[in-house]
Amino acid sequence: MRRLKSKVTIYDIAREADVSIMTVSRALHPESRDKVAPSTLKSIEAVIRRFNYTPNSAAQNLSAARTKTIGILLSHFRNVFLSDYYSKILSGVSNELLHSDYRFKIVALKERRTKWDGYRFKTAEGVDGLIAIHWHPYFSNRENLNILDLPCVVINDPQRKVRPHFVCCDNVKGGELAAEYLFSKGHRRIAVVTGPAWSQDSRERVTGFKGYLKRMNVLIPKNFFWNGNFLDDDAYSAVRKHFRKEDRISAIFCVNDHMAYGTIRQLKEQGIACPQQISVIGFDDEGGARHFDPPLTTIHHPVIEIAQKATEILINYLKGKNQRNFYLKKTIIPVSLIERNSVKAFKKR
Repeated sequence: MRRLKSKVTIYDIAREADVSIMTVSRALHPESRDKVAPSTLKSIEAVIRRFNYTPNSAAQNLSAARTKTIGILLSHFRNVFLSDYYSKILSGVSNELLHSDYRFKIVALKERRTKWDGYRFKTAEGVDGLIAIHWHPYFSNRENLNILDLPCVVINDPQRKVRPHFVCCDNVKGGELAAEYLFSKGHRRIAVVTGPAWSQDSRERVTGFKGYLKRMNVLIPKNFFWNGNFLDDDAYSAVRKHFRKEDRISAIFCVNDHMAYGTIRQLKEQGIACPQQISVIGFDDEGGARHFDPPLTTIHHPVIEIAQKATEILINYLKGKNQRNFYLKKTIIPVSLIERNSVKAFKKR
């Protein structure tokens, strides 16, 4: 390895990675990163991390300065700001910052083949810290969270032994509350519509649900778990594919509300009334739950409170408070059951 001078430049990075300056420039720019071969990009990022490179002297000055701005990292997709979930996140952040000297900046990232591994958010976006909504759409693996160039709080999908501070609801307790409620209503043949395999939130909700029922000596058959990917239409298709009347299922737990909507739609298409014939319970208590037909019984996911807490934790850290309680920590916010009309006491038919 060559010995580099104290002030590392883009020319040094190109020489160490054995690529052209143009290739390094493409790798550093978010809109052109996907034009660089993955193996080359990996090599360049390794050199950048090794020498803690920042793109230019202005960026280096920015790195040392404070902008009093935090970045809100969220996925950029069609109609994102019509999302009840994201609007609550932004409301929570805004509420917490309203009377502070900090402002926030939305950093909307498109999902991309090469992800955003190694991207210098502090210098490129001019922010002092990040609040990330999930992390899977942006980074190849959780290790990339450990090499971010600024403090970060991640909302939801908590990971063990990962540097950022995670703030999430008590997913396990939420699953337990859903199971306890269905059990109290006499339901024993229960199916579960799960989220995507990458989702820690989904796994924890299922763990809590299964755990409670197991303690009550109720086991859920493996073929009663159906993947709905957190999406209305995917849950609709999963229920159409897997539901059989001969299985005598009396209730379905969906680990988010959108999958509950798709589940109920599909049951209606099959001529099955909810909750008269099959009860459905969701998770999130998102905006449309109370107006759905039937109004959805669900677990309240306190998204605004979570976003406020995440913002409070990040700002306190930036102000030099609670430094020891920031990294490798998780903050859990309580959940509650919201009883509406989509669950009915089980009666043998």
